[in-house]
Formats: sequence, structure tokens, C-alpha cells
Amino acid sequence: MKLIEVINAYLTLQRSLGKRFQASGRLLRQFNREMGDPQIDKVDPEAVARFLQGMGSLSATWTLKYSVLSGFYKFAISRGHVNGSPLPASQPKLPPLAQELAGHIELRRQLPLPAGDDSPLFTTRTGRGWPYQHVITLFQRVRRAAGIGCPAGELRPPRLHDFRHTAAVHRVLAWYRSGKDVQRLLPQLATYLGHVDIKSTQRYLKMTPELLQEASQRFACYSQWGDGDE
Repeated sequence: MKLIEVINAYLTLQRSLGKRFQASGRLLRQFNREMGDPQIDKVDPEAVARFLQGMGSLSATWTLKYSVLSGFYKFAISRGHVNGSPLPASQPKLPPLAQELAGHIELRRQLPLPAGDDSPLFTTRTGRGWPYQHVITLFQRVRRAAGIGCPAGELRPPRLHDFRHTAAVHRVLAWYRSGKDVQRLLPQLATYLGHVDIKSTQRYLKMTPELLQEASQRFACYSQWGDGDE
């Protein structure tokens, strides 16, 4: 059976279960093209390894591809389309972020930095900071390369700016869980985010189910303590 036929059957099954599977579908079709549109039992493990590696150094994209292909081959094996998976038996250990940043900083010092170490962290070859629009363009390229599309129920795929939202919510959630005085700490978060008004930070925080639960638990504890004082 042709690889693309099994891919189409797999995607049909996933979508019948209510999953959009757009990004995974694009990645699987890319996989089929790079394998040369073969019979599924003729897929070369070495070609699979090259597909997982992609261009450049090892990154989290390897793990994303592996995860999608692993799900696909579990389906293919369960349906009797192939006897085994051509995926590697083990996953490589990815470089830590701090190590990657340290390597970047060392390379950065070789550039003609106008302000020395106080220059922007990410710079052009002339040592100037990247324009924000250029950063957005690079992020969009990485997002496409990783096969990340628009999540179900959302109007658009993840944006670079969403990292700020996520970081802010996670910080407040961590404060709640550790019993910190969130209202007292919010001005510090506002300063970190570059907001001149704490109201901007309060509007900026998206009330997630986890954050709502922590806030509700804190209020419940406060109410019980108040009842004990009366």
C-alpha cells in the first residue's frame, strides 16, 4: 500500500474524531514527499533519520516530527499496513536553552557591537538590534518549519507576542501556588513587562482555568479565615 494512502486514512480517522490535524497533516505529506512517495513497507530508516534531522543543528523540531510520525506508525501497524516502524529506537537528548544562549553570546562578542556587552542580545552582523518586524518574520518561519498551525477554536496561530501573555500568566499562577501576595507583587510584574500602569498588566493577564482555580481557592481560604475571626 502506498504511504500517502495510509496517511490519508490516518488523517480521515483523526478528523472523524473531531481533530483538525492541519499541521500534522502538512508534516505527514511533507514526509511522504521527502520519502519519494513509496510503498509504506519500503520507507528507508536512513531517509527517516534525515527527515527528522532536517537542516541545521538538532532542535525541538526533531521531537515534534518524531511525535507525529510515532502516532502515524502506531496506526499503520495496528491496521496491518506495515510490520514495524522505521523510526529510531531512541530519541536524542536536546542542548539546554542556557547552553545555547551562552554559545550565542560568545559568537555575538565577535561582532562590532556599538555598546559592547550592553548592545542588544540579538543583533545583525553590524552589531545593530533586529527590527521588531524582522523578529516576527523569523518567528513565523520557525513556526512554519515546526509545523505549528492554528489550534482548534483559535482565530490565528501562536504569535511571538503570545509568549509575553503566557509568561505573565505562569508567573501569577506560580505566585498563587506558593502563597505569595499577588496584589503586592503585580507592580513588579508590570515593571518587568515594561508597563507604565498596573492596569495595563491586569488587563494583559488572561484568566485561564488554572489561574481561576488558584484564585478561587485563595478566596475560599480567605473566607474561612474571615469566618473564624468573627
